[in-house]
Amino acid sequence: KAEEVVDPKLSEKPSSKALKRALLVALRCVDPDSIKRPKMGHVIHMLEAEDLLFRSKNRRRIFSFPS
Repeated sequence: KAEEVVDPKLSEKPSSKALKRALLVALRCVDPDSIKRPKMGHVIHMLEAEDLLFRSKNRRRIFSFPS
């Protein structure tokens, strides 16, 4: 459950969308293959992007996990 990783001392809880975004970015940052880990600038972009999780069909998805 994603909500379990949020610090209970926070005065304001993040939205579920923001929490999901942060967790997906965190997973990318700890990829076992260091080549696949994003650079810090890309991490910032991913955290700031409003449309991070929902991109149009014509655009490449930021998150792609190997199967």
